Amino acid sequence: MASRGLLVVVAMLSLLAAACAGTRVSQGDLMGVAMADPTPKPDFTLTDTDGHPFEFAHATEGEITLLYFGYTRCPDICPVHLAQIAEAFNQLPQVAGRATVVFVSVDPDRDTPELIRAFLDNFDPNFIGLTGTPEE
Repeated sequence: MASRGLLVVVAMLSLLAAACAGTRVSQGDLMGVAMADPTPKPDFTLTDTDGHPFEFAHATEGEITLLYFGYTRCPDICPVHLAQIAEAFNQLPQVAGRATVVFVSVDPDRDTPELIRAFLDNFDPNFIGLTGTPEE
């Protein structure tokens, strides 16, 4: 099952790379396609699971970042996706060491920082959890 998830990730990335018009690039053992006009990272600040402000664009500058929106009471999609990311990182430590996963709760009324931290620790303690007000 775990290798199946990794296979799906690799297949999706291959299709995406083939569909993108851009220059092939490599950085160490990672290869991909540079986007001609990449979308800049959004600039927002939310609260991390330790209660500190987390300035997303600044804190993840220069890093491969997977920005994930979800909620801790999600019955199926969120846990499956996070487990697949964690498994891919387990199988590709050279990627995990250069990538950051940032989980943003879309249910801030129920997802406390403590609940988010406990939820993410089921997958990878290095995943960053953020919350804020509905307006944020």
